[in-house]
Order: sequence, then C-alpha cells, then structure tokens
Amino acid sequence: MIAQRSSSKCLLEKLDISYPIFQSPMAGVSTPEMASAVTNSGGLGAIPLAPINFLHPNSIDKLKSLIDSYTLGLANKNNSNTINLNFFCHKVEPEPISSEIANWKTLYQNALNLPESILGKTKFTNGNISFRETEQDEQSLGKLFDFLEQYKPKLTSFHFGVPSHATIAKLHELDAMVFVTATSIDEVRVLCEGGEGGEGGGGVDGIILQGYEAGGHRGNFLTKSIWDENLSTQSLFQKTKQYVEKLEQDKRPFLVPAGGIMNTSQINWYIKNGASACQLGTVFLASPESTTSSFFSKLTQATPVLNNTIMIDVVSGKPARCIRTEFIDNLYKEYQSGPKSLPPYGYMYSAYKQLKTIAETAEPDTTLRFALNKDIGFYLAGQNFYQLEKGSTREIMKKLTTNLEQDLQP
Repeated sequence: MIAQRSSSKCLLEKLDISYPIFQSPMAGVSTPEMASAVTNSGGLGAIPLAPINFLHPNSIDKLKSLIDSYTLGLANKNNSNTINLNFFCHKVEPEPISSEIANWKTLYQNALNLPESILGKTKFTNGNISFRETEQDEQSLGKLFDFLEQYKPKLTSFHFGVPSHATIAKLHELDAMVFVTATSIDEVRVLCEGGEGGEGGGGVDGIILQGYEAGGHRGNFLTKSIWDENLSTQSLFQKTKQYVEKLEQDKRPFLVPAGGIMNTSQINWYIKNGASACQLGTVFLASPESTTSSFFSKLTQATPVLNNTIMIDVVSGKPARCIRTEFIDNLYKEYQSGPKSLPPYGYMYSAYKQLKTIAETAEPDTTLRFALNKDIGFYLAGQNFYQLEKGSTREIMKKLTTNLEQDLQP
C-alpha cells in the first residue's frame, strides 16, 4: 500500500533532495554529467536506460558504467543512489516484414536522394528492447534486480507503459519508488486503479504527467490517437488533480507535470496548485552536458526564431516532438505521399540511427556525403524551446532554484 502523501515536501524528504525539480531522462540526449549536475544542485538527476538491452550478457556492466560516471560527478558520493533510473516499457514488437523494410528504404531514398547501396547497409535489429521483454526472461530480470538491490536507487520510472504488479512489488521491496508516465486521464486511471492496457496498474508511487507540448517521445500507452485529447501539461495536471482528490488518501500518487516548463514561475505555480515536483528537459538542451548542445546553442542565438516543432512518428516509429528542419520536412512530405506501413518502433529507430552514423563517418568525397550535404539530426525538444538560454546545467539549476517560493526552500 502506498504511504500517505500530499505535498511536495513529502516527496523531497523521501528522495532526500532540496528542490522539486526532476531532470527528464532524455535518452540519447542527457548524460551522466547532466544528471550529477542536477543532483549536485538539489534536484533529481536521471539516467535513461532505454539503450541498454538487459537480455544481453554485458548489460549490467553497461549499467554500472553509467552509474560510475554519474557518481564520479557527485560532490557528495553518499548521494550516489539519489537518481531516477528510467526504463522504456512499450509493448513487445514483432520483427518487421519485408514490405515494411522496403517502404522504409523507399521513404529515405526519396527524401534524401540516397542510392540503394547505401540504404542496404542498415540492419533492422531492435535497438530499444522493452522492459517487458526483460520481465519475460527470468534470468535477465534476476540479474537486474540483484544489481538494483545492491545499488538501491531512490526512484525508478517507466515510459510507454506499466511494468507488472510483480515488478512494482519487487521495486518497493528494494525501497525504490515507482513512477510511470501518463498522457491522458484514462492512463492515469490505469496507473491508480489498474485496468485494460496497463498490465501493471495500481500501486505506483507517482505519475509523470506529460503534456502535449513536451519534447521527446510521447509516453502514451493506452489512448488511441483518434481519441487522444492531446492535453496540455496544465490541462492534464488539473484534470488529474480533480481525479486523484477523489481517491482515498493512501492511494493518491505524487503528481509531476512535464512539458513546457522552462522557468521558476511555472514551477512555483504547479507546486502551489498541488504538484509534488516538475520534470524539465528542454531547458537543459543548450548546456554542454547535452549531446545536442551544439545544435541548440545556435538556436538560442537565432532572432527571430525560424524553427517550429512538430509531433512526428516517421523517424522513430513513435510520436515524438522535435525541431522542424529541412530533413524532417522532406521526410514527412515523402511519407504523406508514399507507403504508410513502416517497421515497428525499435527496429525503425535503430535503422535511422545506423544511417545517421554512416553519414557522420563517411568520407567527404563519398556518394553518401554528397547526398547528405544537410543535417539529418532528429532534435527532440518541447514547444517552448525558443526560451532556451546558454549556460551549464549547474548555472541553469541555480537560476531555477534562486527564486522558488519561500516555502519550497530547503
């Protein structure tokens, strides 16, 4: 049973942090250095684990390496388990069929004017193994739990879906809190009460309320697109607050809005209105601790802002909000006029990343480099990215925490 909770201070005490600021995990963008800087500044750093295949024999070594890098950057090594370990928990995907692979190649061939010889170098392997697959492998899951039992992370979170009741119970035994992303009130109900589409459901400690303006992959796991309200962060938060206030006190989860939150006044508003913390990601994109800092640092200098964002699923296979570029526009236009059946998420995203790596490492005089004389990056960001400012993660955190309301100060 979930312990009674209602305030931001309750969550801060449980996590042993000073400020109600969670760093968004941002797989492929955030780094252990960003996470340690956030934790050093009194917030909760996060390490995304989506790129790790826990079915692989050396997966725990990779996890340990990330934890070691995070711990190395901490001012207080006793805070090494003050972290959010984030897993992707989407439905297990079938391997792509030949027509889906052919459609993907046609899409990129037309959008980038690439020859088949280049596209043929990409391999359709699953680059994002779901945590649900790990749950189905007793040995792999046991090794992961053995590590977590020793490490004892303060918080674990899940995106794209809900882990099993058994997993939630085991994580609670290890004193790890369990948070899950929701994008609709239907998903919130599943997380609080269980039900269709959430094979776990019920018993979660907190909910990351991801609004439609948020950057990165949209974490919906239940709502079909035709019924999705595309709620803003504020609307989703307010609807969820009304819902959870009708639950018994000991069943009310911590609420953590995420999406469009870029400054202290927005954090203050959410906390004063009942949120337990706020999750921020886009605000850190121009920092040197971000892997995409060079791109976003240039955007902060643009006047007026020339780029918009778009929610698109033809790069990775799942809807994600990113910056519109010539590459994204061309890809989307080709998709609109071409075949629609493409490979599943993990396979499709892996193929894109392979192509991007091939392009970045190609010699300047090759056919590939000639064809890709443009940036083919997939730059994930929220709608409020235009408010980005330069500065290190530490400097950004200092600015965010300096003017927090007095009752939020440690």
